[in-house]
Amino acid sequence: LQLLEGDLKDSGMDAIPTEMMFSEIERIERLLQQLLLHSHPMPLSPVQVNLHELLNTVIGFESSTFPELQFQPSYDPSLPEIEADKDKLHQVLLNLIRNASEASPPQGRVKVRTRHCSPWELAGTNLDPGLRYVLVSIEDEGAGIPGELRNSIFKPLFSTKKRGSGLGLSISFRLIRSQGGLLRCLDSEEGGACFQIFLPEKPPQRNAEI
Repeated sequence: LQLLEGDLKDSGMDAIPTEMMFSEIERIERLLQQLLLHSHPMPLSPVQVNLHELLNTVIGFESSTFPELQFQPSYDPSLPEIEADKDKLHQVLLNLIRNASEASPPQGRVKVRTRHCSPWELAGTNLDPGLRYVLVSIEDEGAGIPGELRNSIFKPLFSTKKRGSGLGLSISFRLIRSQGGLLRCLDSEEGGACFQIFLPEKPPQRNAEI
């Protein structure tokens, strides 16, 4: 970094704060880590997961980061614990709730809901109708995602954000698929985006690694 500062002085760009350079270097490092994660197989370490406790942990963190927003969890108390890779599921939930928070206007609401998945909801998906699934919905009050872009948002390097890496949703999609589930985007009741996560109570063995 000292060498970089010297080069900047020589080029007349020494007015750039050191903190800004550190921030940019960290951003590039995160991007490289995401690229590595995206290019490698994703072995799973499934454990019993209390989905509501995990969601509350993520919501608590986001509430401190976005104190102006209203986070409104609505959970089905009858949901059982599921068998999943807790760390990878935590990463997905954090990414989706963070996206919803960033998309919502000041004083906006982020709704997080859980419930059992009805068999008819599996129609048109590649999910196994012989398994039981739980459904997590994350809704925001932002501008939403146009229908013509919904087939692209889960592709690597595609982003609707000015400074987005285009990897967060793509990695989240792979992480959920690796656990035998599905991640998709719909319109929310409030006009924003609604991301739905279908998770089997116990993932099929064949999806142990993708």
